Amino acid sequence: MHRWTALAHPGLEPVVAHELSRAGIQGRTEPGAVTFAAPLARGAELAHNLHTPDRLLMQVTTGPASSYDQLAQLVRRAPWSPLLTRFAPVEVHVSASASRLRHRDALARKVSLAVRDVQRRLQPARTRGKPTGQRVHVRIRADKAEISIAAGGEHLHRRGWRKMQGKAPLRENLAASLLELAGWEDDEALLDPMCGSGTILIEAALRVRAAGPFMGRMLACRSWPALARWTPSRPLSRRQLAPILGADREHQALLAAETNARRAQVDITWRNLDLASIEAPAATGLVVTNPPYGKRLGRNVGGVYAGLGRALRGPLRGWRALFLAPDPGLARKVDRTADQLTTFQNGGVRVGVYAVDV
Repeated sequence: MHRWTALAHPGLEPVVAHELSRAGIQGRTEPGAVTFAAPLARGAELAHNLHTPDRLLMQVTTGPASSYDQLAQLVRRAPWSPLLTRFAPVEVHVSASASRLRHRDALARKVSLAVRDVQRRLQPARTRGKPTGQRVHVRIRADKAEISIAAGGEHLHRRGWRKMQGKAPLRENLAASLLELAGWEDDEALLDPMCGSGTILIEAALRVRAAGPFMGRMLACRSWPALARWTPSRPLSRRQLAPILGADREHQALLAAETNARRAQVDITWRNLDLASIEAPAATGLVVTNPPYGKRLGRNVGGVYAGLGRALRGPLRGWRALFLAPDPGLARKVDRTADQLTTFQNGGVRVGVYAVDV
């Protein structure tokens, strides 16, 4: 068994823990992370199929690191042969606190040189095309270091299908987190009336298709020597039981949404509509949306939130809603009873996640 850490956006740790629980993994929630134990192949499978974490790290080793040389020796003694090949590019990320080793650039250089020493001793591996880049994380607390490797390599929100985005894009894993918070299932109609480049709805459609969130991207763990003969399993796709509809007043935003949906190979209905012209695609359902709050210029932000409230009291009466707002005043323009579920940073702005249940 290996120790894994699913990095979570601060404020969304319970969301990541809940998705892991649905996958049969009981983890321990910590600030900014959920930790759990799983075999190597199981962790790699989770990396390919989870939608909400920022990164998924596997612990390689831990040990004392009271000096640069002691840290380098810890790196050299770690069991790298199941994880690295001789020519794989390796990026090192270091964080340190309450330690005498404070200079991150110097630490990263020391670790990088030690990893290169390790790679020189490894047997060349047969690879197709360019070797996949690996990302090593070193976390130093006091005089102890934890060394991990990222199963995804680069950030997991980079799914590979979003080539076009709007003025205020929501990261893909954050969009998936909103769906998890809302408790959305595929038998409930879903609407985003200010869909922008379509991220929330595409993440929902990918959950229905059960194909994993990535498109045209190979995760770093696929090139780990220990997983050379492993391929990720996919759950069976489910039939979409209720409509998924996206609308936006901006024609260019919808073009981006349609392009992204085609790349993700999902079917979603798009409408070029103003919020005031929204019609309910079903008697009941769920609205999940990220209204403009300063990033999309040229709009009356307060008026947009008030308009969402009118839609929920009018054509969308009987629907429930989950939306983002940077302050409670805007949320109350939607509904005085809007309940703040959590907060997180989005594009440098702290926003609240608000729910309105009917």
